[in-house]
Amino acid sequence: MRYFITFIFLCLTSLLQGQKYYGAFAEIDAGMSITYGDVKRYDFAPSTMEYSEIQPGGQFKLGFFLNEVTGLQFGYNYSLLAGSHPEKNLRFLGNNSEVSAIIKLSFQRVIDDNLSERLANRLKVFFDFGYGRLYYTTDLKKFEESRVVELNPDNYEMGKSSGSVGTFPIELTVMFKLNKKDPAFWQRAKDRYYLTLNGGVHFTGSDMVDSYRDREFGNDFFGFYSLGVAYFFAR
Repeated sequence: MRYFITFIFLCLTSLLQGQKYYGAFAEIDAGMSITYGDVKRYDFAPSTMEYSEIQPGGQFKLGFFLNEVTGLQFGYNYSLLAGSHPEKNLRFLGNNSEVSAIIKLSFQRVIDDNLSERLANRLKVFFDFGYGRLYYTTDLKKFEESRVVELNPDNYEMGKSSGSVGTFPIELTVMFKLNKKDPAFWQRAKDRYYLTLNGGVHFTGSDMVDSYRDREFGNDFFGFYSLGVAYFFAR
């Protein structure tokens, strides 16, 4: 397994060459989360019927680049989670706090080879992956209080529960420079702001994030999709 990971890393490094050295950056985002677990109306599509499975959240990132290709990022994500399952007569509402350490890989060489120089100077794309720790609190309730559904009591925990579990976040980040006049964004403060678009999935090592354990779905995970602003510090 160790040799396989090393091989993949070397392959990605050979493909992702040519990025300018950026330095350090800070980013703040606001967006929405979607839970994927056993207490969910549909397996993958979010439902907004009666109890919305789309919930708000936000995240903060602080990172720096080690070389022209790779960087390190430390992040904090806070988001609400929700799900409903009418057939099981269950719904839940929870909140997540996740801290993470991320490796960033740049796709700048692909951008430089396929886009005009002016657009390439304004557009940055990164693939992010790493490890995190999720601290969650979940409140599981009946979907309809008067209705009785026979479920295995060992599969779920009614009421409030909390826990901590490891996560594996994978994310795609697109940054677009707000000031189009100067490609060298580190020269002036106003040249170092980027609009950010993020989308990713946070896999967890637990099937109890939604307070329901079942073999039919596997471990719970959630998606987070956001817009924000990044600021690069001068070199």
